[in-house]
Amino acid sequence: MVNPLAGADDHIAGWFHAHLGQSFVNILHVLSEPGSAEWTGIVLFLAAIFFVWRRAWPALLTMVGAVPGGMLLNELLKLAIYRQRPFLDGWFVDWAGYSFASGHTIGATLLYGQSLLFTLPLVRTKSWQRLIIFSAALLVMLVGFSRIGLGAHYLSDVIAAIFLGFV
Repeated sequence: MVNPLAGADDHIAGWFHAHLGQSFVNILHVLSEPGSAEWTGIVLFLAAIFFVWRRAWPALLTMVGAVPGGMLLNELLKLAIYRQRPFLDGWFVDWAGYSFASGHTIGATLLYGQSLLFTLPLVRTKSWQRLIIFSAALLVMLVGFSRIGLGAHYLSDVIAAIFLGFV
């Protein structure tokens, strides 16, 4: 399979790896957190409690099925593709696992996308709905950007994760 983004992938990953300082790495780690498995698990747990309390069984099944299910499928995809990360070691990097597609990014896309499905019908004004959509999209993009910046993923890994999470 040919990657049409291979040149951009290598150029962007190399630039970040050569130019990152400790302060920016710390910021990128913070931006990466809303897509982590731990954060996703906490938010899913709280959402599950809320949906059980509201007796919103279809919402509970959708959220608990889509997010972990999508993340599990992503892990299987990583094993099938077997793509190495841009940088496996360095002064700020020590990554295990594979690169394609970004687990943090697909987790964020699934979690915040599913959250939109349940939040938007509760918001009455279009301007607030747009703000909520923009905020969720920005959060997903920041998670993806942080993963590229930290050398954990290529641009194409992040784009694929957003696409797969959306689908």
